[in-house]
Amino acid sequence: KDAADKGAVINYHTKVLEPILRNGKVTGIRVKKGEKTIDVEAFVVIEASGFSRVIKARLPSEWPVSEDINERDLNIAYREIIEYNDYEIDEPEVIRIYLDQDVAPGGYWWFFPESRHSANIGLGVQGGMGYPNPIKIYKEKLIHEEPLSHNYRVINAAGAPVPTRRPANSLVGNGVLVVGDAGYTVNPVHGGGMGYSFHAAYLAAKSFEEAYNHGVFDEEGLWRLNIEYMRGLGAKQAALDVFRRFLQRLSNDEIRFGMERKLIPEVDVYEVSSSGDLKVSVVEKAMIVLRGVQRPGLLLKLKLVAEYMRKVREHYKAYPDKPSNLPKWINEVERLFLEFEEKLTR
Repeated sequence: KDAADKGAVINYHTKVLEPILRNGKVTGIRVKKGEKTIDVEAFVVIEASGFSRVIKARLPSEWPVSEDINERDLNIAYREIIEYNDYEIDEPEVIRIYLDQDVAPGGYWWFFPESRHSANIGLGVQGGMGYPNPIKIYKEKLIHEEPLSHNYRVINAAGAPVPTRRPANSLVGNGVLVVGDAGYTVNPVHGGGMGYSFHAAYLAAKSFEEAYNHGVFDEEGLWRLNIEYMRGLGAKQAALDVFRRFLQRLSNDEIRFGMERKLIPEVDVYEVSSSGDLKVSVVEKAMIVLRGVQRPGLLLKLKLVAEYMRKVREHYKAYPDKPSNLPKWINEVERLFLEFEEKLTR
């Protein structure tokens, strides 16, 4: 409504079919409205269709902005909105996230109160690993957890793939800008993306405004979105992708041990997922090890994680000023993550 009040034209009951490409540039979109197929011309197309990526998936494969996603960088999620019949939730202002490789392998399960009598409860599992369908796990395992032990009714149920990785290497193409889940602008630790998407959309608007003022709508003319997002929120997101990969490889025993011995306290997981920074006091943790902790390997992994979070964040803060330098930058990103994965599995 706010957009319409400002002059935006909103088309309901309209299906986007594909981008229109002319001379190596997106110049609009082809849509279906009723029985009619219509071409809509535009200076710039904003791809904000979520994980369906209806525009991005149909761009030329050689364009960096068309980058696909590895299944292992997804969480396949299922959730239900439930309403209790005769139970009142304690601390309805507190959301709970549970790391449990038995219930949610490679992901987590959650309990988010929406009031004293209703909640959003669900789980996500890492894609590409052959794990069971999250609906099956929900019905067989999560159903036995305390939040579902009370009488309730299901108000709504839904499932979806959720990107859990660093941002796409580029959010910009000739005549196109990408924001939200389509550009993987999410928090890799928990998959939350609303704040990231709003920020990317704001920067996309600024980028378009600048391009419009100069009358240049090619990749270089729109590049500002990449620079501002990647050097800012994208750098934090990329560092969290390192932390996410570490968490996904921990066993339940390691998670419990790390939290009980305060090697990975709950507050640290929250703080890291909020700030993108892991502060590890090597001396303090080494003293704990020397007092009898039998898992020095976990300490070494934490040191490794902190080191590569820093390296990746610094690399993103040096995101290239122009498209021609992007391939070299991407090669270094891939090298850093490959090197980290190799060291983590030793």
